[in-house]
Amino acid sequence: MPEQHRSPDSLAPSDDIGNGARERVQAVHQTLYQEGFERYQKRRADNTLRRQRADMALFEASLADVGIALDHLFTDPSQWRCITFALVEHFLEWQLEKGYAIASINSRLATIKKYAAVACQLGILSSDELFRIREVKGFRRVEGRRIDLKRSVTRIGEKKAEPTFLTEEQLAALFRVPDVRTARGWRDLLLLRLLYDLGLRPGEIVSMQVADLDMAQAILHVRRHKTDGEQFLRLTPSIIAAASHYFQWRRDRDSAAPLIVKASYAGGLVELMKRKDGQVVTVPLGLRGVCARVHLLGLAIGVNLNAYDQGVRQILGCPCRLGRPLLLS
Repeated sequence: MPEQHRSPDSLAPSDDIGNGARERVQAVHQTLYQEGFERYQKRRADNTLRRQRADMALFEASLADVGIALDHLFTDPSQWRCITFALVEHFLEWQLEKGYAIASINSRLATIKKYAAVACQLGILSSDELFRIREVKGFRRVEGRRIDLKRSVTRIGEKKAEPTFLTEEQLAALFRVPDVRTARGWRDLLLLRLLYDLGLRPGEIVSMQVADLDMAQAILHVRRHKTDGEQFLRLTPSIIAAASHYFQWRRDRDSAAPLIVKASYAGGLVELMKRKDGQVVTVPLGLRGVCARVHLLGLAIGVNLNAYDQGVRQILGCPCRLGRPLLLS
């Protein structure tokens, strides 16, 4: 017989451990129930939470199509009482019909399973229903290819199915695009070289400081945010040359200053600017700025380098996926 949904009271131990101890244990369980998803979510990165929130919003849209109105699945565990494996299966089919990419469908399924597991721990979703939800399978790569052959739309949005790989001629042309008569040109060339020579992620470059680039030792300190690690990479001659010219234009060389900074339309760098509150700042080139700049440089050679949607290191087709020599890790 299927297990019934449990209340917070049912989470307390059933053994006779004394009234005082039992009340304290029950209070702990009640606190856990009231915290809901917060305990799980505070361990997750902001980018992960943004993706999960979007996943839940799409799940709710699929439920609305069959007349089920839920709008707080991301924050309210109690709404998971009515979630069943059949609704999760419906979500997969709904996405296929809408034309969502197979990889995105699999990622959203993983989100649903994780939140279902937390709801089960809270006593909201039965363990039997969680088991059935976990048995809902995503699509393997070969299955995805078969499905896509039968669909007219296989992805939504501007993200490309495959990365754009540049030929040697195109790559050489891309490195010639930055106007090295200006500070912005040397900044752009250094940016491209960091992306290509070392295969860095845009977010890793954005967080770099001047101190991370050790020209004397030809070492770059990289914080791998995705894996929560650190590495020290050997600089290539091309990076050293670009960085040497770039620093000739830099005014703010403080060790804590951002490595890659914004540039003005005139080609100068946005450094040591006095704000209205009197604070003097050097403005870093943000993640969107890095991606937009790579995209613009690509258009100069007639190539759509859509860095918003594909990892730039894949777009540039860099060989460093095999790894550059690591000095320390």
